[in-house]
Amino acid sequence: MRLAEVFVSIASFADITRRAGAIGRRLFAVLAATETPEDVAAIISWFYEDPQRLAVTPQRVSGGGANASIGSDGDTAVISVTDLLIGPAPLTAKAAHQTNANRNWSRFMDHIFAAFRQKREPFSKATRAKAEPAEEIVEEESETDPDSEEAAVEKSFSAFDQLLDLLLADDTSSRNAMVAFDLAHYLCGRLQPHMSRVKEWLHRLFPVLLKAGVLPERRDDVATTVLLMAGASPESNSYRWARDCLLRVNVDFSGGVPPVDVASGFQAVLPQGITAQEVWAQLGQIRTYPQQVRAYLLALKNGKPSTEYAELAKDASEEWPILEDALNSAVSRKRILELEHWQESCPRCQISLPTSEVFKLQSVCVG
Repeated sequence: MRLAEVFVSIASFADITRRAGAIGRRLFAVLAATETPEDVAAIISWFYEDPQRLAVTPQRVSGGGANASIGSDGDTAVISVTDLLIGPAPLTAKAAHQTNANRNWSRFMDHIFAAFRQKREPFSKATRAKAEPAEEIVEEESETDPDSEEAAVEKSFSAFDQLLDLLLADDTSSRNAMVAFDLAHYLCGRLQPHMSRVKEWLHRLFPVLLKAGVLPERRDDVATTVLLMAGASPESNSYRWARDCLLRVNVDFSGGVPPVDVASGFQAVLPQGITAQEVWAQLGQIRTYPQQVRAYLLALKNGKPSTEYAELAKDASEEWPILEDALNSAVSRKRILELEHWQESCPRCQISLPTSEVFKLQSVCVG
């Protein structure tokens, strides 16, 4: 039985290396957490050269995928990834049937995508942790070319920027958006990009991700990242943006704070100005501009003023006297309710406002 398991594993390795080609050893290095900045740059560029290489559907893993277990029907992983990296395996087994080969490749890529969701230390810390005596640390630092590593890091970022454009071109593809999300998470953990670069990635990614939809099993990953974005810029506009994002992925604000540790990569590069609990409390209190506009419309229709749109009085100070008058004047009320409805994208909250709910108050909801 053990011999049969080894046979199947070697056949799987043969399928993978045959299909991966020169990039294969770099992919195995990702699984073993021994990759270098050069490996990361090569892998991201490999994906960009042919985005179809990302077409294997990642396994749906909740909570960041740190303990992902990828099942198999016929193969059992009995060969250590580290052993495969040390030297060539004796590939004497007969080539597997094409169906098995495709299944082996799909299973292998599932492992790769799961690795992108795992917690990873930045390369500098990981290197120091693996070097034991102090003399070895000095020797490694002297042999490492900082300029070469820096060039590889910048190449990774540049390639990812281009790959992100491709993945987000189809704004209805949830899978593409989640692949981009997971790759960004991995790059943050390993390469530690500047916070401004990460925010730019996420602000490009979130509108597409939210439009395409987030699977329930990935909700915590996305919600936690939204909290981290708000905590890195603790101000009203960030809170409104965050609340809108969480509403659109159906997060229950009456529940507990989403687990922050499921987005360790983003957490490493988004320094928090306040705690997650404090962010959560702020999000429970603030109202988005669309919510306030809807509350105002409801007050107009019912003839009952409320406090649910209090910020409109401050943020639309010039228009507010007219809006306030409409609450007390039937003539003014009728004129406002008959205004042309709009479906433009709100420049502040970056969402499409439904015609049936929001009237033309573009001067109120300004960016």
